[in-house]
Amino acid sequence: TRRIDGEVDEDDGKEVGVICGREWVEMDPLTLQVVGEALEEQEPHLPTLTHANAATATAHVKCLSLQFKSLGSLDFLWMLTNLRRLEASNNALTHTRGLERLINLTWLDLSFNQITDVSSLKTLRRLEVVSL
Repeated sequence: TRRIDGEVDEDDGKEVGVICGREWVEMDPLTLQVVGEALEEQEPHLPTLTHANAATATAHVKCLSLQFKSLGSLDFLWMLTNLRRLEASNNALTHTRGLERLINLTWLDLSFNQITDVSSLKTLRRLEVVSL
C-alpha cells in the first residue's frame, strides 16, 4: 500500500489514496484522473495530481467544476477544505457523502443527479445557494 507520506506497505498490494481523519480512503485511479484533469483546466499551475500530493496540491482551490464527469461519489472531495463553489451537476450521484467537511462552501450545484440522501449538507452552515 502506498501511503500519503510516500511510504509503501507491502501487505496487500493496493494503492491507498488520501488520509481522511484516521481512516485511509482509496481513491479510484480513474476518479483521481478525472479530478486531476478538471483541476488542470481550471488551475493550470497546479502540479499533476497524484495520490501522494492530492491534499497539499489542492489546498488553495476555491472553485471546482466536475460537471458531466460520470462521477458516482464525491467522497474524495473532503480534502478541498477551502472550496467555496462546487459544480457537480449531470453526474451519477445518489448521495452527498464527502461534502460534510467542505465547511467553506457557499455555492453548490448538484442538479441532474439521482440524489436521495442530502443529510451531509446539514453541516454546511455557509451555504447560500444549493441546486439539487
